[in-house]
Amino acid sequence: MRRIKFIYLALILMGFTASGQHGLSMYHLRNATFQNTQFNAAHMPDYGRVFVGLPVLSGINLHLNSKLSYNEIFTKGSDSTLLDISKAVSNLSARNGFHAHVNLNLFHLGFRLPNNGVVSLFANERVEADILFPTRLARFLWEGNTAFLERQINIGNSSLNFMHYREFGLGYAYALPQYGLKIGFRAKYLQGFFNAGTPGALSATFLTQNENHQWDIDVSNGRIRTAGVEIATGDEGDIGTHLVSNGNTGAALDLGFEYDYNRWYTIALGVNDLGFINWKENTKQYSIPDTSVVFTGAQLYGAEDSWQDSVETFVNRFAEYDNNNETYGTMLPTRVFGSVVYKGFRPFDVISTVSTRIIQGDPRFSFSVGARYTLGPWLTVSANVIKLDQQFFNGGLALASKVGPVQIYMASDNVLGYNVPDMSALDFRFGINLIFDKKQQKVQDNKPGRIQQPPPLKQKKDKTKAKGSTYGFFLGEEVKVKGKDTIYSVIKKQKRRKLKDTRSPKPAFRKAKKGAKGPGGEDD
Repeated sequence: MRRIKFIYLALILMGFTASGQHGLSMYHLRNATFQNTQFNAAHMPDYGRVFVGLPVLSGINLHLNSKLSYNEIFTKGSDSTLLDISKAVSNLSARNGFHAHVNLNLFHLGFRLPNNGVVSLFANERVEADILFPTRLARFLWEGNTAFLERQINIGNSSLNFMHYREFGLGYAYALPQYGLKIGFRAKYLQGFFNAGTPGALSATFLTQNENHQWDIDVSNGRIRTAGVEIATGDEGDIGTHLVSNGNTGAALDLGFEYDYNRWYTIALGVNDLGFINWKENTKQYSIPDTSVVFTGAQLYGAEDSWQDSVETFVNRFAEYDNNNETYGTMLPTRVFGSVVYKGFRPFDVISTVSTRIIQGDPRFSFSVGARYTLGPWLTVSANVIKLDQQFFNGGLALASKVGPVQIYMASDNVLGYNVPDMSALDFRFGINLIFDKKQQKVQDNKPGRIQQPPPLKQKKDKTKAKGSTYGFFLGEEVKVKGKDTIYSVIKKQKRRKLKDTRSPKPAFRKAKKGAKGPGGEDD
């Protein structure tokens, strides 16, 4: 018990000290929808035997997260709206990012097996864009180097990652009730379409000397890699063919487990998108050679072209880039969800979750605490307090409702303070699923004091009956009726039935000894 409480406290502290991941309100629905397997591969749906996804309609996910809102970038003038870069830079934090994710469910099909398992096939269209940069870089580009005398600017903390790909997968989840354990995996084949990004090993620093304002610049492993950009712009190839099939392939794996530690606590962990994509078609790599440069400035007095030569010499140190069409590989941003569920307030569950999304080795955290209410297969609701990356605390809400075979779900991680000009984050999920249940015979409640009556026995029917014949029952056996006489049925004379002897056997008396006296003193 102490160990569980420690884990629970650690999750809370991690959430308040870090800032990532999204879809936490949807994740807290747990086993209510098929889509929850995207967060934890062990989260098999609680209800239903066959699960069908409608193209696109079964999963529309949109997530946007920026440090800046519209009102923090633009300023409204008397007759126009102006881009205010100074205002935007002043509202940045030490570490900033822009994240845009779109996920469309193309189809899914799942079956519940007799052995406590669920097998599924699915396909999703995914677009992910992530930009990370420090405030110092933005201030340096806008304010110049005078504001950073003797202060080194490291732009190696910056990264760009954009991917558009499609995933086809096979999933399997299995329950071990005797151990209180659920495990699952989802193996995925990836088809890449477009990519642009910087490798994680980029290192670049700028230092401006105080005395003479000279620049000390060091650049290492400076590269930008792209795939499919020329196809997207129409300069090469056919985009229609490219979006159907191409040579950019990869694989990924999702893993998950859920463990009932005791009657009060459940622990769950999901690790998703452990995979890669090899980009082979329409690739470009622009590489700056590793270099260290000291730029003392340009001579403006003397020869007419001296200052131009100085500037050109400096620029050419970086202009001599390597442009090649070699293939390269990228890792998917890995997503991790860890949660503890407290079940002491049934039908409410209290859930605490910490999640992270690792972008080129840089983890981005989010945290949530909430409650889930379950009313059978008809309704599941989760309400949460959420701390998203770069955002202040907000409220999240999710629900899944099933009427007949149709299930509708929707979720959002930021439902409070909805004001578009001041919004810096948006998270919305919606879908319609088809769930088919196998009809089961109703069983009476086995309450104390109530005798459960067995269902009536079905009479066996003779498959050799002639058409148009009438049958009835005589002494518990089915017989053919020959006709009717007022209120009586006329049947064929029946043979005498043997009766079973149900009498108790006579007691065996011990033979009395000769000369023994009976109860009255007489001889027996």
